[in-house]
Amino acid sequence: MDTLDDTAFRPRRAKTRMRKTLLALCAVSTLLTGCAGNPDNTNGTLTGEGATSQQNAINLFADVLIREHGLNLAYNATGSGAGVQKFLESVVVFGGSDSPLDADEAKRSLDRCKGHPAWHLPLVISPVAIAYNLPGVDGLVLTADALAKVFKGDITKWNDARIKKLNPGKTLPDEHINVIFRSDKSGTTDNVQKFLAYTAPKVWKADAVGKVWQGVGNGAQGSAGVAGDVMGNEYSITYVEGGYAKKMQTVHLDFGSGPVAMTDASAGRALDHIRFRDNSLNRVVDTEHLYTLNKPGAYPFLLTTYEIFCSAGYSKDDRERLQTFLRSALTEGQKIVSTHGYIPLPPSYQKKLMATVEAANK
Repeated sequence: MDTLDDTAFRPRRAKTRMRKTLLALCAVSTLLTGCAGNPDNTNGTLTGEGATSQQNAINLFADVLIREHGLNLAYNATGSGAGVQKFLESVVVFGGSDSPLDADEAKRSLDRCKGHPAWHLPLVISPVAIAYNLPGVDGLVLTADALAKVFKGDITKWNDARIKKLNPGKTLPDEHINVIFRSDKSGTTDNVQKFLAYTAPKVWKADAVGKVWQGVGNGAQGSAGVAGDVMGNEYSITYVEGGYAKKMQTVHLDFGSGPVAMTDASAGRALDHIRFRDNSLNRVVDTEHLYTLNKPGAYPFLLTTYEIFCSAGYSKDDRERLQTFLRSALTEGQKIVSTHGYIPLPPSYQKKLMATVEAANK
């Protein structure tokens, strides 16, 4: 199997101890993953904004960038919708989004990118967890149909007969199900609703999609917000990027071949079947193909977070900083992402993404 060699991509290391100290200070902020104006960086600052789902991965990438390349990464994790907007307004160099640009956004990107289209790079991949708080009931099983009915409000009690049938031997409480959803415009929300529309079309209608939640429940801001609300409130359930659910109860979803727990291994089996919409360098994942995958032991409910950037039209400095970041994330970054619940990209997938990086801004 081919692998990407990063040995030629290692600039000098200098003042490592001071950089680590400054990185520790950066970590105090929960929104910015880099500290703009870091006095120790030698190659400037790259700005980005968007998806909260990839924040922990971006933290790791930022650590490598400043330590190995003297490049500061300032990423504001405000949600996919905000990230796309700031990118289109030229406030930041790249946007992070769990959903690709829609037709209107793609048209606007031509103005932002000086006549060139924006490209998508699905750089960060993690499973979507259905996380819940139900004391004494681990390994709760739900089908896509049952999950859609919970999120739509058709199933409102934990001991509903339709849930009990899927969980023989488990004692389910006679308690109201408290659904927690993302209150901000969220690409994770968009992906969850697409998953439900693809896999439970009789319950979740095809037009009930997008970055605004179409189901029932109470809202919370960002991935950390929904995870925190569920951990703090019994009988709650939510959807969240898998890295935020490491210490939470998570549903074993039945995609058609029996219940599957969300693990690195089960997510990896699904990743083997990922494909793109077309053969262009604009790498948009075919989510319908992915979400309807029915393979024993595979967990295809994956969140692919895109870095969205101009295919051309940047200044020399922005171009070089962006490419340094993307190259590093695709090589050095893949060695460490699993520590925070993300899936390392297979070498064949890395090579396709690297081809996009190398072709951009030429």
